Amino acid sequence: MLKQSQLKILSHLEKFNSDLEESWDVPRGLCLPGISEAIGVVRSAVHSPLNELEKAGYVFSRNAHVTNAGSRRRKVVHITYSGRELISKVEIIPGKGRQFGPIPDLGIIYGRDKISNQIFDLLANGKNIILSGLPGIGKTSLARLISELLIVDGWTVRWASCDLDSGSDEIAKMWIGKSAPTNPRAIVSLLSPTKNILVIDEIQAVSKRHISSVHELISHCCEFGIRTLLIVRAPNPLPNLENFQEVRVDGISPSDSLSILSPELSEERALEISESLGGHPLALHLWTPEDKLPEKGQAVQEFVEDNVLVKISSIAKESLDELSISPLPLDIKEISNEEGVIELDESAILRWKSSQFEPYHLIKNVRKAQLDEDQIRDLHSKQMKKWSVIEGERARRMEVYHSLKSSTPSEEWLIENITLVFKSNSTSAAILVEEALTEHESEKLRELAAEIALERGEADVAKKHVDSLASGSMKDLLFSRIHRIQGDSQKASELEKKAIRSLNYSDKVRAQISSLVREFDDHLPGFIDNYSAMEIVDKCKKVDISNLDSIDQGHATLSLELLKHSAALRNNNLELASKCRGIIEQFLGNDSYRLEILDLQSRLSVRSANVQVFEAIEDVKKSIKKIPNSLEKIKLIHLALEACKSEFPDWLIEEHQTNSPTSLSEDKSAHRRLIAQWWYWRGILNPSNKLSHWREAISRFKLAECNNAAKNLIQLLSKSL
Repeated sequence: MLKQSQLKILSHLEKFNSDLEESWDVPRGLCLPGISEAIGVVRSAVHSPLNELEKAGYVFSRNAHVTNAGSRRRKVVHITYSGRELISKVEIIPGKGRQFGPIPDLGIIYGRDKISNQIFDLLANGKNIILSGLPGIGKTSLARLISELLIVDGWTVRWASCDLDSGSDEIAKMWIGKSAPTNPRAIVSLLSPTKNILVIDEIQAVSKRHISSVHELISHCCEFGIRTLLIVRAPNPLPNLENFQEVRVDGISPSDSLSILSPELSEERALEISESLGGHPLALHLWTPEDKLPEKGQAVQEFVEDNVLVKISSIAKESLDELSISPLPLDIKEISNEEGVIELDESAILRWKSSQFEPYHLIKNVRKAQLDEDQIRDLHSKQMKKWSVIEGERARRMEVYHSLKSSTPSEEWLIENITLVFKSNSTSAAILVEEALTEHESEKLRELAAEIALERGEADVAKKHVDSLASGSMKDLLFSRIHRIQGDSQKASELEKKAIRSLNYSDKVRAQISSLVREFDDHLPGFIDNYSAMEIVDKCKKVDISNLDSIDQGHATLSLELLKHSAALRNNNLELASKCRGIIEQFLGNDSYRLEILDLQSRLSVRSANVQVFEAIEDVKKSIKKIPNSLEKIKLIHLALEACKSEFPDWLIEEHQTNSPTSLSEDKSAHRRLIAQWWYWRGILNPSNKLSHWREAISRFKLAECNNAAKNLIQLLSKSL
């Protein structure tokens, strides 16, 4: 059992996002003085508990630059995934709760004490709340104030802020961390219903493509009894949510407005201004003595147009236009003119989300209403050209968006760039391909849309696209995947065989090998029997690759021999494994690190707990540090875990936690299967969260089209409950 001082340290460190672990600049709260101040002790009192936590694998330290604390690097401390899991199950230290996600800083908020206390009472009594109201009326600030009341009362506040690219996956990462599960039931199983509040801000920003998955997540949270607070401006994309009470946020009272306005104003004048602006907090912040007050009943939008936007310079207006048409908030390096942003910021026009910013929605809406279609199209065209010369998946995401809004890009260009986006962000790719289909109705784009949906586990969405395709092998293959994800393996196999027969020769070979690899992987670690393993070997021998060109024949041979090598080891056929290893060496060369992995795999496969296996496990410890490929590294860790049976060394558990599958590409079937296996092992190594981890593993196995593994794990989970 950890000491209170250690629990306080973990509780403090848990507030910081795991993305900071590799950042050059980190907040002061992660350095030793910041930690000591946060837990209320002198600095010397944190050394001993920190050292003990580091030895136990709950924290790790490194040197980094601390923001606003000089240029010298200093020792900083981060909580590990193991530490996060531990503290998530510990009873909250009385008197102070915790917070997760991009929760805004708490500033001084006027005129909201009464409504914040009312909503606090509703949440404490089991209600779920929707905060609604005009843009800029202060919904987010009110939610932040309510969150502070909850934190002081010992609640855990998990905050998510949405934009166009947000889906249920991204929301879960903000609530839990970058290694969060994606299955809604797995997400809620990881959270306690006791004094836990889930906040989703800007829910109206979620695209139509992903709003159903967010709706499903919210429904599961309510079903599990976790209080939820939603912040939305009209129109509400989820008008029919059950078990929610809507609270409309209006302007603040004239008397409360006095504190926002300049103290140099007379009370009579201040009250007049407040009444004219309807107590709208953003409008009050934007007002200056030179502004003409709107007539009573005149919309705040007109006040912004007539007084705020006319005063900014042409440079600032260019920056405002750039930000207003952007699908996502930008950071300072992505904006065309820094000076314009500085002026906008000084004019209280920007809202910040960490290091990124965007105009307040009220300002954005007013400015866009001033522009005609041709002007907006020209702005998108300029942004498309800007992003086209910038590298990276985010740049491609922005370039495709602006291209679709300004021109008619070719089908080939769209497919190439949306595929690049998909490698890093399937949520964004799904939105873009739907947008592209409104401009281009094509078979290839439909196929891509179906593939993206399938690889996200959205069988119903994929079916809508596949239904529109012309009959042929591709349609059969896609329908085969849909049936497999839905659990109908027999129908899936029939369609796959039919499709393979009609493919050209090289595609047929590729499909046959891919099918065999999936068949071999479709089991839980240690659950494949000897007969099934040798059946895979026999099927490999029947794949005819004789008519492939020399390059493709080499790739096919290597893939088949690697598969036969693994299957032979499963059947303890060391002679065949050795023969396969010799052929593999001819392709890889005798200095390839992958040969070292194959040799370790052979040594780990011995089916008895003897000295050879123990030595191999120790050699895995050395090899992991040298392997550059995340896929191979995680596979080797899994092989070592399987060889250990139930006696797992601490270093191997830590390696599994550290090497999470966040770097793997979900557009690759082998990666999807490995991600499923990672979550299976997470449930073994962390039994207190087994329900959540295995629910995620089951979902991931289905997503990877491994129905047999999913069924076996469902049976194991049922027995363990």
